[in-house]
Amino acid sequence: MNERRRQWLEAIRSMTATASDAESYLDRRLQFTTSIAQKLTDGCGKQDALLYGVWLDEHIAPIYIGQSTEGRRRLWDLPIGESHHLANSFPPEIWSRVVVVYWEELFATFPAKARGKIENAVRESLTAASSNVTGAIGLGLEYLMQRAVQPLFNRRKKLRDGSWRNVDWESSSSVGAKAAPSVQSLFAIVLLKWEELAQHPPSADVTQVAGGRVVFPSRISDISSIGGRE
Repeated sequence: MNERRRQWLEAIRSMTATASDAESYLDRRLQFTTSIAQKLTDGCGKQDALLYGVWLDEHIAPIYIGQSTEGRRRLWDLPIGESHHLANSFPPEIWSRVVVVYWEELFATFPAKARGKIENAVRESLTAASSNVTGAIGLGLEYLMQRAVQPLFNRRKKLRDGSWRNVDWESSSSVGAKAAPSVQSLFAIVLLKWEELAQHPPSADVTQVAGGRVVFPSRISDISSIGGRE
């Protein structure tokens, strides 16, 4: 066991050493993750079709990229981790930024004819079993972004023997892969907004712009005090 892992285990054991410590640790972590969830969702109206990415401290590229057409629910759960798997592996205490692009808001700025052309092309790529055009557009954008960036948490799948299987985006037959060629023009706009937010300086704990927002978890509270014992 390397030294950093030993120190991590000692810290966790110390912060949960007694029943009281464990309760305090859980309470304060929930307060922190709920604060992040609030920053991700408050004031975003009915923006539910979105693409998002999570960066770790000192990382140039995001560790994870996802999408949802139930964005407010998904973003609320993202740091809390009751159904989202990311927080179980990389705790929000080490997230440096979360970028959210409201792609449906950007799509609405396209001329009606251009939107219809994209939607019809996506519809033609779908089977009867997967006829949700809005969902397919989101998956197509996610596929293109993941393929371009190949984040660690997306490029491998867990296997039952404790090993990993690498994702092969190029040979994928997923809904996102099939929809991707039809959403390239929308992706170009989404990518510009993504890069704007990914490079935005952390001048506040959350910054809202037209078409997206960026949240900086490390600025939300003093996470050094989170735990049972001070």
